[in-house]
Amino acid sequence: MKYKILIIIGMVFLIAGCAPGGKLKDADDYYDQEKYVPAVLMYDDYIEKHSHSAEETIAELQRSECYYNLGVQSYTRKNLPLAERLLYLANSENGDELLDNVHLELAEKAYINGEIDLQLSHYDFIADYIKTSELVPAALLGRIKIYLERVQRVAAYRDYKRLWDEYPDSPEAESALTIIDPVIPWFLQNSRRNKDEGNYATAIAEFLVYEAYPSSYWTEIITEVSETYYFWGLQERCNGNLAKMMDYFERAEQYSIDIKPRVTENINELCGGFIAKGDSLCNIGKLDAGTSSYQRCFILVPAHIQATAGIEDALALKVTFAKADSIYQKAVLKENRKEYSLAKKLYKQSYELSGRKNAQNDMNRMENFIRAEKNPQDFALEIVRDFQNGIIPRNVNNKYHELENTYGDQVSTSEWKALFSFGEFKYEVRIDILSPGTSYYFAWRVHLIERSIEPLNKASEKMMGK
Repeated sequence: MKYKILIIIGMVFLIAGCAPGGKLKDADDYYDQEKYVPAVLMYDDYIEKHSHSAEETIAELQRSECYYNLGVQSYTRKNLPLAERLLYLANSENGDELLDNVHLELAEKAYINGEIDLQLSHYDFIADYIKTSELVPAALLGRIKIYLERVQRVAAYRDYKRLWDEYPDSPEAESALTIIDPVIPWFLQNSRRNKDEGNYATAIAEFLVYEAYPSSYWTEIITEVSETYYFWGLQERCNGNLAKMMDYFERAEQYSIDIKPRVTENINELCGGFIAKGDSLCNIGKLDAGTSSYQRCFILVPAHIQATAGIEDALALKVTFAKADSIYQKAVLKENRKEYSLAKKLYKQSYELSGRKNAQNDMNRMENFIRAEKNPQDFALEIVRDFQNGIIPRNVNNKYHELENTYGDQVSTSEWKALFSFGEFKYEVRIDILSPGTSYYFAWRVHLIERSIEPLNKASEKMMGK
């Protein structure tokens, strides 16, 4: 950049020699004699009269050099306010290289005088307007101290981040660490509040800001990030979003391995629930639903051993159930043909394969058909006798003894009889108790295939315990 300026100045002198009226040359003469004040006035006059010309640029560059040299003179004499104004007017790279020193010294002077706002403004100028200056780290450190004294912690941390982002090897960055470190807990309390309130994304973003820059709280912050991801995972577990839950659990472990036991406990608990539900569904024949429950384990643990075994068992059961269904259909055909013994055998085979209740019920129903065809009267009497553990014959006997206590040997009973009733496989079972006083006539209609009993009068209904 310096060489470019020298080349431009050289061109200035060549063009100035050809300038009309010699006014530019007169200004240059003053410049050469280090009479910068009149030189500036003549350059200003020339610029005003020759605007939008090639010579205007030449005059502006020379005027800038005049201001720079005047600024150097003022800085040498320690007239810092004047040096600041002159170097600012120079508006050049050379001017800026000295201007930052002027502002730093002015800042120190303002501090001595207790003019903190003025001190801050000088730091602002260096940090924000002369960003290429080697004094920016010092200005940033100065601002950090002022911000912390004024309890402007956010502004202080903003400059702290800039120090470590742009000047990580500077001594000012290390110095800033010692004065920023005590206020880190203040920042963390807001992040923890967001975590406790369930604002997990915000909390993590804040924690990671503080994790990215040096502090003695780094391990504590990393632990907080891990904890926040863990709680976010638990929230997604409640929402039923297992993929997101696993994502957050994995991130939690990436930040702190100490969280792993709790993560593993959650995963094992969920997988245990899916396995138990899968087993329960498969036990009642809902194999597809059971398989789906097993498969949910794979979201949490790929190739989960128990889930894999459960799915394999469910597939095997599917084959078995398909075979049981085929046998069941054959049993239905035999039943339709009234081949009850063969139907019973096939229903039994189907039940033994599948354990399904309907096959067991149909097997028992075939037994009823077989007995109803073989000896319906005895079967009807047995159904009445076995009803509710023998409550009917027991109540009839009680009624007989009740009359016997009153009438003695004048009480008599008929035999238990089973007579054909209206309807297929329906019989009427009767018994009478006769006495000189009150006599009882009991009768029930029995459906042999269903093993059901219907009382035919009030007295019979009472004998059933109703």
